[in-house]
Amino acid sequence: MVILPLSDLTILEFSHTVMGPSCGVVLADLGADVIRVEPAPDGDRTRRLHGFATGFFAYFNRNKRCICIDVKSPEGLAVAQDLVRTADVLIENFGPGTMDRLGLGWDAVHALNPRLVYCALKGFLPGPYEHRPSLDEIAQYMTGLAYMTGPPGQPLRAGSSVIDIMGGVMGSLAILAALRQRDKDGQGRRITSALYESSAFLVGQQALANDRSAGYLLGLTLLVGDDLPTDRKAGVIWIARAAEAGDPDAARDIAARLRNGEAIDVDETKIAAALQPQADADDAEAMRALGPMYIGGRGVKRDTAAGLDLLRRAAAKGSTGAEIDLSQLYLNGAPGVPKDRPEAMKWLAASANHGNVAAMVNLGYMSVNNSTDLAAGYCWLMRAALLDQPQAQEKLTSIFSDGAKDDHGTVIDADLVQADTWFRIVARSPYHDNSQIRAAIEPKMTTEQLNQAKRLFESWHPHTMQDVKTLTIALPPPAHGDCPPMANP
Repeated sequence: MVILPLSDLTILEFSHTVMGPSCGVVLADLGADVIRVEPAPDGDRTRRLHGFATGFFAYFNRNKRCICIDVKSPEGLAVAQDLVRTADVLIENFGPGTMDRLGLGWDAVHALNPRLVYCALKGFLPGPYEHRPSLDEIAQYMTGLAYMTGPPGQPLRAGSSVIDIMGGVMGSLAILAALRQRDKDGQGRRITSALYESSAFLVGQQALANDRSAGYLLGLTLLVGDDLPTDRKAGVIWIARAAEAGDPDAARDIAARLRNGEAIDVDETKIAAALQPQADADDAEAMRALGPMYIGGRGVKRDTAAGLDLLRRAAAKGSTGAEIDLSQLYLNGAPGVPKDRPEAMKWLAASANHGNVAAMVNLGYMSVNNSTDLAAGYCWLMRAALLDQPQAQEKLTSIFSDGAKDDHGTVIDADLVQADTWFRIVARSPYHDNSQIRAAIEPKMTTEQLNQAKRLFESWHPHTMQDVKTLTIALPPPAHGDCPPMANP
């Protein structure tokens, strides 16, 4: 009888779909006693999937034992805690915070079993996105893997759940490393594997092979860190290298850094030369990156007319970013481009009408803050707010809190119910704190008004762009009428 190498280990697996089970199955195939904890009474819903997912459960859960427990009940939680006390490893791949809410997070289980290795499989390692859920295909697109898989300009998800599986396998390697460390110090530890970082690992060789988009993404990863040591200098070098290879996003990134006074070792002549063939082939993003270089005389001889033509051609190809760029040029002026506010507003409106939410917010703020067209500003802010844009929601809170009027006599009365409703909506974002506004308005509200705001908040949901384009938005009193429909420039 063959004794497999991990036959002395007991592993608890709280998991679903692919990533968690793929981690557990590697260890089970090596002999570990893997006990899947599934929700009572019907077990993991992966058992009942159909179509392309029919084989998920059988394939990724071979060589395991299963038990159904209602861990939300005191009795079920007690059973799970008993299992934890005698386990070597716990694997989980639920959404961020789920295990903590169930009473089975790292702190709770470490107190029960200090030798336990706790493996959390997530969308992202600690960093700016660590609290976000993710999926295999999201990671493929974020890291550029999908752009390497599909034809040029046509990103394509890999046919297999490669990132789910890769993330799980990386987790199993981390578990083995943590167990080796436990042999030395007797301590359990929390470890994490993630989809995004697993996918980034897979595209690294393309960055080294001068894949410009992969190089740009690698540079951004080095700047952010994502629980890895950040290396800002190396990150900027990779972005500069990608720009010199002709990546339009990297070229715009470098241009912004140079405008902000960063000292970067980059050859803008190479950037312009690499972008030119793409622009000649009517690539909108290349035209958008190259146009400002002609206007500013960076990397090429200054030719304002040629630069404006490139940006207009990019806009005609559907680049809402080029429309924003044109708006900013005419708003602020540039060499050979005099300030022209009406022209700036025209391009900003074009971008907004094409669905650019940032343009909607800018139009709204400019119209309201400058008192030029309160009704139009309100309409653009409301559209962006319905699309769940926090800055627009925050501005609506302010408008309804104090009321507003413009130079043409248009007035929006204060409406504390609407102000409090939008406050509650924007407060979902950790980056927007309107507590001072809330403290100013809620003491003035009746109980019925507070309850009404709560009901409106509870029934609110983000809208799609298609919804917003067809939705009739009424102007608040005492203004009359509806917002005009979005144009189709």
